Amino acid sequence: MNTALETLRKWFGDNNLTLSTSKSKAILFRKALNVMRALCGTKWGADPASLLNIYKGLIRSHLDYGCQAISPLTKTNEKILNSLQFKALRIIAGCLRSTPTNALLSECAEMDIKHRIIWLTIKYLARVHSISEHPLQSILEDLNEYCLTKEDYWKNREYPAIISAMHFLAPYVQHIKKFRNIPCYIIEHKYFTYELEYIELKLKKSELYEGYCKIYTDGSLDPIQEKVGIGMYVPQYEYSFHDSVPKMAQICTAETIAIHKACTFCLENDIKKAVIFSDSQSALKKLTSNKLNKDLDYITLLTKEMLINCNFNGTIIKLAWVPGHTGIDGNERADKNANLGKQLPITNNILLDKADVLAYCKKKYHNNWIKEWDNSFNHKGKWYKAIQPQFPKTPWFNKFSYTNRRHISTIIRMRTGHCLTDQHKFKIGIADSPLCECGQLGDLDHLFFGCEINKIPTFDLYQTLIQTHNTTGPLNIKCVLYNLTANTASAYDNVNNKILVDKMRQIGLPDKFALHLYELYQHRNLYIRTCDTLIGSRKTSVGLPQGGILSPLLYIIYSFDFETLFTNSNITVYQFADDYAISTQSTKIEDCPIALDKAITKAEKWFNENGSSIAQEKSLNWKEHINSTCKRASNALNILRVFGNKKWGADPNICLLFYRSLVRSILDYGSVSYGSANNCHLNKIEKIKNQGLRLCIGFLNSTPINIMESECSEPPLYLRRQIYMWISPFKDEIYTSDILPCYTVEYPKYNNIPKIIYLDCHRSKLSSTLNNLMFKHDLFTKWRHHEHIFTDGSKNGNYVGSAFYHHNKSTQMCYQLPSKTSSFTAELIGIREALRFCISYDDNTAFVLFSDCKSALQGIQNCNPTIDTNYIIIDILKLYNEILELNKSVEIAWIKGHAGIEQNEIVDKLAKQAAMTGGDRIHNFKIPSSDIKNLMKQRIRTQWNQWFLDYPSRENYKKLQTGILITPWFYHETNRSFIRTICRLRSSHCLHPYHRHKMKLSENPNCMCGELGDLQHWVMECPLIDQEQLNIMFTNLINLNIPVLRNTQLIVTTGGITVKF
Repeated sequence: MNTALETLRKWFGDNNLTLSTSKSKAILFRKALNVMRALCGTKWGADPASLLNIYKGLIRSHLDYGCQAISPLTKTNEKILNSLQFKALRIIAGCLRSTPTNALLSECAEMDIKHRIIWLTIKYLARVHSISEHPLQSILEDLNEYCLTKEDYWKNREYPAIISAMHFLAPYVQHIKKFRNIPCYIIEHKYFTYELEYIELKLKKSELYEGYCKIYTDGSLDPIQEKVGIGMYVPQYEYSFHDSVPKMAQICTAETIAIHKACTFCLENDIKKAVIFSDSQSALKKLTSNKLNKDLDYITLLTKEMLINCNFNGTIIKLAWVPGHTGIDGNERADKNANLGKQLPITNNILLDKADVLAYCKKKYHNNWIKEWDNSFNHKGKWYKAIQPQFPKTPWFNKFSYTNRRHISTIIRMRTGHCLTDQHKFKIGIADSPLCECGQLGDLDHLFFGCEINKIPTFDLYQTLIQTHNTTGPLNIKCVLYNLTANTASAYDNVNNKILVDKMRQIGLPDKFALHLYELYQHRNLYIRTCDTLIGSRKTSVGLPQGGILSPLLYIIYSFDFETLFTNSNITVYQFADDYAISTQSTKIEDCPIALDKAITKAEKWFNENGSSIAQEKSLNWKEHINSTCKRASNALNILRVFGNKKWGADPNICLLFYRSLVRSILDYGSVSYGSANNCHLNKIEKIKNQGLRLCIGFLNSTPINIMESECSEPPLYLRRQIYMWISPFKDEIYTSDILPCYTVEYPKYNNIPKIIYLDCHRSKLSSTLNNLMFKHDLFTKWRHHEHIFTDGSKNGNYVGSAFYHHNKSTQMCYQLPSKTSSFTAELIGIREALRFCISYDDNTAFVLFSDCKSALQGIQNCNPTIDTNYIIIDILKLYNEILELNKSVEIAWIKGHAGIEQNEIVDKLAKQAAMTGGDRIHNFKIPSSDIKNLMKQRIRTQWNQWFLDYPSRENYKKLQTGILITPWFYHETNRSFIRTICRLRSSHCLHPYHRHKMKLSENPNCMCGELGDLQHWVMECPLIDQEQLNIMFTNLINLNIPVLRNTQLIVTTGGITVKF
């Protein structure tokens, strides 16, 4: 015994196994760290997912090698290794040095070194125990006995990793099957090369297996109770079988054991032809794989050997897959048997492969690691724990489709709460003040939600974060809102009429009225009409009639006291008919679930007392709504199919109008709410949209989506769904009113609109001096006795101003407007304030207003009372009519801007000065919704254009179309066949021989002339094509100012062609 231990002590040339002689490895690790540093910086370089792979290949592999023998480490060596690991993780994530280590491990989904050493040791020992007569087994048992005799020594010391792993694995070793060799070498090689196959049956088709004995198998696993069962059902013999297997067995292994039992049944009952139905594709794929795999478990190998031997010996056994839980009788019976098998005690002696035992041990050990990870937040990282309550299986940025390192590093820093905010800079000693530029405490909450200076940039970043897949919100905000939505189960049907009468009395309704309604609903006759037959009557005294005109009102009365349950509490209730929303808010996130739980208890009590209940659903995934939306939109697509035939029918412009009004309107409705649904559901919406665009233009099915969207000028639906979120920061700045502005003016006044005078004598070709002299002449001759007022608006980036200038008295007024105000609205503000000035003028003087903005004046002159009318225009109409009622006169004239007119240049300077340096503030000024709408359109175009340019494929199309089209190129064309042909040419997806071959519509990719029939050859080079027709086509394209690329594939933007494509 002593000799063996002395031998062990000299591994690695280290007598005490302290790793002191292996410190030189730290130098290798640091060199690997330098490789990672060279590949990235804080704001540039490889994305974290790639760096994590480099870390695992260059650094973690060195740490793993021989780790089973170097534990326990001295504190010094453990500190060195932990330091190397955390340095690598900081490089990967781009975190600051102050970031807590437990947050670092979670962000990268990495186990710390200490626990990883033990887990790798467990894997190694499982492999040792899976080999019979392994020489290490007896040595490890002696080592364990030796350690147990030294209990006093280990009281205050840490066990070596190999001993800790042995204690952890001890209860499960007896279930591991032992072999003298790797299982894949136990059976003959011919069994691997033999091709087994299984058939996928999406529906049960018994006619495929006439004369076969049908056997259904299944396995069942309960992860909570840790029970595993198998089941089998043979309809021909009315035979059912169920049994339990060890709790370490995985579900795939249980399915394979069930198939093995079915094979045994065939042999025992001398069945010559049988088909085994299983709903486990993973088990069937393992059985039918003919690849030599060292990790293949022995149960699968033995089952495969039995299947092949049966076929060799004349017993034909086939495998088939059926979908589970779809109502197939035999599969349901097998599933029921497997569930029964879980409840039985384990009586068989089935030994499992080491892979099954390791999978079970991994789950157990991972839970132990997570408990220690949770406990570490008692001392540090409490901010991060509120954001990431559970340890992730994989890093969140692995599912992040956008790989910009700077963005990911920024989000990680915000998630950990350690980023360069003013407060954090002050905390780590690199700033003198913790305050933001606006004077408030510069913490992350303020910077992200409260700071006006950073309002727009931080909102953009937050939207980028929301678009990631399964990414937890990054911030602890000062007020957390929890909301619970509920629907009443059969609300109208469960109304108790006696309780309804009592509540009607409580709100003060007369007894006679209440009793009359009670008699009406308590004794109702129901009839059912089928075709021309009337069935009935049936009497009912329960609930309110569905569709009754009084039913919604009576139900509101029935539930009026629901809100009183939460009086004097932090609970807010919103009700719409039988739908309820219960919300609470708090500064502490842990208080919200407790408050909601108490509210639900009160609500359930109220529902029980009133004969109702809450319709419970486990999740809000929008599946039913999206399926219903897709069904309605699919029906609308049929109209497009009728009007948009490939070679005839309505032109694409008309079809796009049909699509937008009939299909897109259905897809947009409610998209603000269901936009958070899972991608598997949202993709259904995208498919409908893509079908609509193909039908409108006549694209082939192979045409890329981004090209179709560009040709039709239709932005992606996900951008349209984001408009509401983009508007959220401006909701307090947008003009709102209980009454639409267009209804605040009496309708006759819309006919009393000022006529605009357009002065056409000021030409840009004339000199400024001559223009000015001609304008003064007009003033003297036409408006000699008028007061002259000049208005203007200015917008320069985020600076907006408006002004008017009273020429006669040299009076001026300047106004500074919010940054999101459009130049159009700024011009209107100048006109409106000038009209207010006219009203305040004492004398009954005639006025003339001059503006150089023709669009604003046309907007006033062509005003129609619609919901989209700019409310400033409505104000101008009100003021104009008020001036007329005061017996004053006012005229409005347009003059050309920047034409040298002296007074116009003065007011232009005043507007620019107001925008840049500030002027008077208009009290309670709100931005018109049309301005925000135009801003959102511009933002959609910007993001759509960026997405279009970043799209990795279709470079040929990008050479032609360098950006998205605001309107389709064929807007003024009406020939459908012509437009369809050119669109196909532009996309490079048309039916030339090469593309037909690519789509497997033709066996030969060559043209009739023998050359490769691609687009370049077919249109530009083929001698069989009529060159005169091509010349006509190019002439038409040149006349339409359409660029044509002649030296590559023919890509055109429009034109005419008579060749059949």
